[in-house]
Amino acid sequence: MGLALSVALKAQTLSEVLNDTKASIFYYGIDFTKAKLIGDPNANPQDIVDRQFAGINALMLNEPKKYDIAGAFRRSELQSDLSFVDKRNAKIDPDELISSSTEDFNRLSEKDVTALVKAFDGGNRSGTGLLFVVDGMSKYKKAVSLWVTLFDIKKKNFINRAFRR
Repeated sequence: MGLALSVALKAQTLSEVLNDTKASIFYYGIDFTKAKLIGDPNANPQDIVDRQFAGINALMLNEPKKYDIAGAFRRSELQSDLSFVDKRNAKIDPDELISSSTEDFNRLSEKDVTALVKAFDGGNRSGTGLLFVVDGMSKYKKAVSLWVTLFDIKKKNFINRAFRR
């Protein structure tokens, strides 16, 4: 699986964030608000929105050995708060989730992800936020495309934008 990465030099660089292991990264979870589920016409989109998205987010935190997000960012642990993404994900229109177009797998632009981060409520926190933004989930490919986004919580400026295919 390839990983394309671009770095925007704002308050910090990606290298500074990863190498300063004492600086905290606050994990906000997985944002599915723009996601498309491709090639699964029998899926129950209402159940996915009502139950499965929150369950996936909880699973990522409840099984840290299997999903070592902290380790991927050179940390022993990450502080987290899933409440904002859970609220956002709960508002998804189930009728907009299902797609039959393979082109929907990589359809989000940097502008789309920027808008999601700019509208993000990081609470009273400061420092670096981590948010995964899902683009497409393909039953055909058995794969997920997503943006791994590190950002300055207060300024909502990107530290990096990484698109995984």
